[in-house]
Amino acid sequence: MPNHMNKSFKNIFYKSLESLNKTLLLSDLKELYINRDFPVFLRKDCKIIFIKSENDLILDNESNNNFLDSLNKTLERKPILIKLARQGHCLNNLNLYEILLNTLND
Repeated sequence: MPNHMNKSFKNIFYKSLESLNKTLLLSDLKELYINRDFPVFLRKDCKIIFIKSENDLILDNESNNNFLDSLNKTLERKPILIKLARQGHCLNNLNLYEILLNTLND
């Protein structure tokens, strides 16, 4: 299990995540969206695990859904979707290794 996090640190950490790399990420996603070319660093038959956190502080739900839809339309293999309820960028009381292992073994 992950180490427990002090609540005051957790609040500071989450507040800083609201702006952390948001500009860079949004710029990258905008470039992908506008360009509409498939990224050269990906193969169309690659396997992608798409982890969607309910409390994502960088991308809103609609942006996440749009990005996933775009991947579904572009890739030959559909991404493996893992939804994390009540989670954000900082995982809380969650064993991601177990979730990944169970998902990949299904």
